[in-house]
Amino acid sequence: MIKIICFGTGAYFSNLYKFFNFEEVELVSLIDNNADKIGKKINGVEVRGVKDLREIKFDYIVIASQYKNEIYKQLIELSIEPGRIIVETNLSEGVTRLNQGKKVLESVFINANTETLIIRDMESLGRQRAIEKSRFSITDFVRGSMLELLAHEINTRKIAGAVAELGVYQGDFSSLINELFPDRSLYLFDTFEGFNSNDLSFDKEQGYISDDDLLENGISYSKLSNTSVQLVLNKMKFKQNCIIKQGFFPESIGTIDEGFAFVSLDVDLFKPTYEGLKYFYPRLTKGGYIMIHDYNYSLF
Repeated sequence: MIKIICFGTGAYFSNLYKFFNFEEVELVSLIDNNADKIGKKINGVEVRGVKDLREIKFDYIVIASQYKNEIYKQLIELSIEPGRIIVETNLSEGVTRLNQGKKVLESVFINANTETLIIRDMESLGRQRAIEKSRFSITDFVRGSMLELLAHEINTRKIAGAVAELGVYQGDFSSLINELFPDRSLYLFDTFEGFNSNDLSFDKEQGYISDDDLLENGISYSKLSNTSVQLVLNKMKFKQNCIIKQGFFPESIGTIDEGFAFVSLDVDLFKPTYEGLKYFYPRLTKGGYIMIHDYNYSLF
């Protein structure tokens, strides 16, 4: 049996876990930098701290976290050989793909998923890209590419209207919208304080999410609060186009006298997604689009 460790116990791990080939691999331990998770068990496997790595016998360590760059560097600093680290996305210069061969990957993961884990050269959109592929991770590759294709269609067809994002967080996706629609107003809706407790409680009451899910994935009422208006604006190429709508949606709308050609909804929870659709859909100009992030995502 191939002995593996997973570094990360949140949503990335939950999604990756179902693709492990347990006929050939044994998950011997979970590692997490979050001290609150140490000692707990997830799927029957104990979560341990980084300091315990040297005590664990393993063949490969799989990075299962959105903080792949930081964790990869952390493992290298701990003298873990690069050949024993399996990563899911581009990391840095010189580390551009999963650094294990197909034979290893097909042993660790079920065959049906192997190809989705191998980073291949998929840059072509049928035209030169307006946004470099390196600007988004493998988890957002399709989303970013879809945004670029929609922006091209909207701009080429001269679809009228402003653009908007509800659920801005730190502004990474908003910055792409801003860049692809350089001549349009960009309305940015967010509390900039994380999830609203009432919205999160509603999802729990309706059974859309459970306390176990929250604990396992490190979700709290303050999740996504590590942001600010200034942090977001600093990422914008065309700051003059940005209109900040800070506060609880839909109360934060105020007065807007124009329709929308493109809207991104990325608020995770049921009520703000519903309110977003209720507000934006009737105001969508003919030929416009609404993109909903995380549709069918297992956590929310």
